[in-house]
This record gives sequence, structure tokens and C-alpha cells, in this order.
Amino acid sequence: EASIAPAGTAAYIDEAYSLIKAGLVPGLSIGFRPIDAEFDRSTGGFLIKACELFEISAVTIPASADAAIQTIKSHDSAHGAMPVVRLSASRPKETDMTIAERLKAVATRRAAHLERRKA
Repeated sequence: EASIAPAGTAAYIDEAYSLIKAGLVPGLSIGFRPIDAEFDRSTGGFLIKACELFEISAVTIPASADAAIQTIKSHDSAHGAMPVVRLSASRPKETDMTIAERLKAVATRRAAHLERRKA
């Protein structure tokens, strides 16, 4: 079970949460060591049944497109898990873009977000 520190605990936490909510930091980096896993022939991947979790970090561009916060939320919702982060449903899908295009899109959204905060 995880939680986010209350607003005002630390400026960097507030900033990170704000960027996640705005869709400017849409990905996750998850560091873990599998304890119990099996190969899933239908997906070609591994089903992790148990693991030792080391860290979960919010990132601008995840190494795996499947590690987007929205993707994780969709999986959790389908399996009855509690929601972790709420994002706007209007966030553009970037999985078919090149890394350069994704970086440009993030920079554009960030600039727009900063302009809205100044207003």
C-alpha cells in the first residue's frame, strides 16, 4: 500500500504531483526483483506473481510504453485495485511517436502548463 505525502510536506513533492496530474510526467520506472514469476505464452511476457519492490519513480518517458501511469491505472481498475493517480483523460496518446516526437510533445505541454500557472 502506498500514499502520497500531504500537500505542503515538501515543495518537490508538490511539484512532482502537479506535473503528474497535468500529464507532463506520464510514465513510471519500477525497480523490482522477481520472487515468483512464470512465462505467459499468450503475451510473450512474464507474469510476476510476487516481487521485492525497490522503487517506483515517475518519469517523463518510460522505457516501456506499457509503463504509463494511465496504463497501470486501467489495469488496476479492471482488477479492483485502488486508484493511485488521477490524470486527465484528454492527454494525447504518445505510444506511436518517436522519442524525439515524445520529448517535443512533453516540452510543449510543460510550457503550456507553466503559462497556465503564471496566469
